Amino acid sequence: GVGGDSEEDEKLRREQYRERAEDALVRALDRFPAVLPKLLAMNKVNTRDRSFQMDWPLILPQFGGDANEAAAGTKDTVEERVTRASGEHLVRIFVQRCHKLWKEDDVVRLLYRCSERVVRQRRENSAQDDGGANNGEEKEQNSPLPTEDGGDAAPQSPMKSTFSPA
Repeated sequence: GVGGDSEEDEKLRREQYRERAEDALVRALDRFPAVLPKLLAMNKVNTRDRSFQMDWPLILPQFGGDANEAAAGTKDTVEERVTRASGEHLVRIFVQRCHKLWKEDDVVRLLYRCSERVVRQRRENSAQDDGGANNGEEKEQNSPLPTEDGGDAAPQSPMKSTFSPA
């Protein structure tokens, strides 16, 4: 009937909205990795224990700072250091003002799912960049993370818009 179609349409719209939101969160976590540990700490989320649902000790080390932080060193230009410091300041402001939005259990599970996707995408990109050579030992140690749906994560794309949880 007609009523069934609109229910199905609504289900589809909700699913598409959820997918877009998760994709945006994945891009935001990839772009601003330092947000994750700060949000979890501010909300007093237990990141030491492991469970079958969440293994923060496996994921969290990948979110220690900016993606470029490892390459950053004493040879940075003043502009690069100022840019990095500004980004860190914005992360602190975001976490301080918005951390309560990220406190509920279902939202923490969402953060975990999306952070898993970020780690998986980085590993896939790293494997492609290495051409499958080198780092064989490292890849063995960091086995791919399982996906919730069994499928591959969407390819990484440049951030097209800023992410706001509100």
